[in-house]
Amino acid sequence: MTLAVRDISISLDGQKIVKGASLAVSSGELVALIGPNGAGKSTLLKALAGLLPYREGAQNVPVSASTTSIRKAARLRAWLGQDAVIHWPVTVERLVALGRLPHLDAFQAAPHADREAIHQALSRTGCLHLADRPATHLSAGERARVLLARALATGAPFLLADEPVAALDPAHAFHMMDLLAEEAKAGCGVLVVLHDLNLAARYADRLVLMHEGQIIAEGAADHVLDDHNLARSYGIRVARGPHWLVPVGRSEP
Repeated sequence: MTLAVRDISISLDGQKIVKGASLAVSSGELVALIGPNGAGKSTLLKALAGLLPYREGAQNVPVSASTTSIRKAARLRAWLGQDAVIHWPVTVERLVALGRLPHLDAFQAAPHADREAIHQALSRTGCLHLADRPATHLSAGERARVLLARALATGAPFLLADEPVAALDPAHAFHMMDLLAEEAKAGCGVLVVLHDLNLAARYADRLVLMHEGQIIAEGAADHVLDDHNLARSYGIRVARGPHWLVPVGRSEP
C-alpha cells in the first residue's frame, strides 16, 4: 500500500507554506522528511495525515481508506504530533488505550486483543512501569514515549511522526528510532520529520529534503546529504565520517 500526495500547495494565514510538493510512503519503508526550520515539513506531514486541507493537488490513499468514515481513516494513519499536550490526569494505560478507539464500537469494552495491543505498546516503548501514573505527571521524554505507545497501539498500516525525538536524550532517541524502524520492517509505512541528520541517515530507507516549501532532493542519504544540498537548504558546511556528519560552520555565500 502507498499513501501519497501529488503536487499539493498549502497556504496558512495568507502565506504559501508548501509549494507543489509530491511525497509518498509505502508499506515497509521508513522515510525521513528533513529540512531547516520553516521549510514546510510539519505542514506537509499533516496534509498526508489528513489533518490539513489543500486546494491544489491530490492525495492517493489505499482503496480500503477511500471512505468518509473517520474511524476507518483513523485505522489507516496513526499520528504522533509534535509538542502534544496532555490535559486530563488519566492514567498512562488509559491514555494509550485511546489508540484502540478506532477499532471499537460506541460504549464497547476493550476485548482481549485490544488489551494485548495496549500492553505490547507499553512494553515496547519502555512504559510499563508508568502504566498507573497520571499522564499529566510525566517528564517530556516520558510523554514522548507514552504518546508513541498510543500511536503503536492503533496498529495502523501507516505511522506519521512529527519530530518524535526532539525531547529525548541520545539513548532514548535511538530507542525511539529503533521502534520506528521495527514498525517499518514489520510492514508499516513510517514517515517521520527529523532535525537530527545523523539519525535520518542511519535509519531511513529514503530521505526527502525540503527547502522553502519545496522538495529539492529525495533518495539515499549520501545523495540527499551532499555538500551542495546542505549548503542550499541549511546554509552549512559539514565534516564527515563513515557514519556521521557534524556542522562546522556556515557555508560561503
